[in-house]
Amino acid sequence: MLAFKNARLKVVTVKSLRDGDLPGIRSVFGWAVDNKKLARNPADVIKIKAEKKIRTRSKGFTEDEAKAIFEACLAYARKPKEDARTAAAKKWGPIIAAYSGCRIGEALQLRKEDVRRESGRHIFDFNPAAGSIKSGLFRLVPVHQHLIDMGFLMFVETSGDGPLFAKGAYERVVAFVRGVVTDDRVQPNHGWRHRLKTIARNLGLDHRVVDAIQGHVPRTAGEDHGDVTVIAMARVIAAIPRIAANIDARAPRNSAGEGSITKK
Repeated sequence: MLAFKNARLKVVTVKSLRDGDLPGIRSVFGWAVDNKKLARNPADVIKIKAEKKIRTRSKGFTEDEAKAIFEACLAYARKPKEDARTAAAKKWGPIIAAYSGCRIGEALQLRKEDVRRESGRHIFDFNPAAGSIKSGLFRLVPVHQHLIDMGFLMFVETSGDGPLFAKGAYERVVAFVRGVVTDDRVQPNHGWRHRLKTIARNLGLDHRVVDAIQGHVPRTAGEDHGDVTVIAMARVIAAIPRIAANIDARAPRNSAGEGSITKK
């Protein structure tokens, strides 16, 4: 087992050995011990020291990076033969994440019925019925006014029933964002989540409400008492500053009060 460990660490990381290889090996040998095939589990001799994490920058997107991604999204034009819902994912996915602190995957699995009115406000229903949610729990998050002004609700209204974005668009969106922000020290999927937390702290916003918006569990039993309502979330979402991009989106109002996107 020690020879196995030394050989594996020449080709995989400590994390891969610890989380990928060892659980299965220990399980097999554990069965052998339980069934009197072995006197002891030989995998127990392997001791893995945790790797010291080195961080050389913030985990969230900087203001300049957020602005660059925002401009790229607004300027994105559908490529020839590209699925319209894939193009829509590149345009709207990162912006939804920017203004809700959700994971990119959660944004991209939204269905038409997941964008609706609740408590007098437009909301996203991030729901495990639509796809994977890490916590396994749905959450209702108000739609930021900037998204409305850019015509997002009109996009939803004119979309067909079911998923708003193409299945399997996640990797394409991540690659699209990585093409804009090439620094691999920040993750396209989590950069927005960290950025929203930073903004909320700078503004002194209620951390329990921010946690509920992002799907983080309460820190104490006391915090778990009572509900974090859409009304409480709306105040936090409204406080998130708009991303100032050179390509601006002005929304002329239609009779329904929703915006459509135009570019200067």
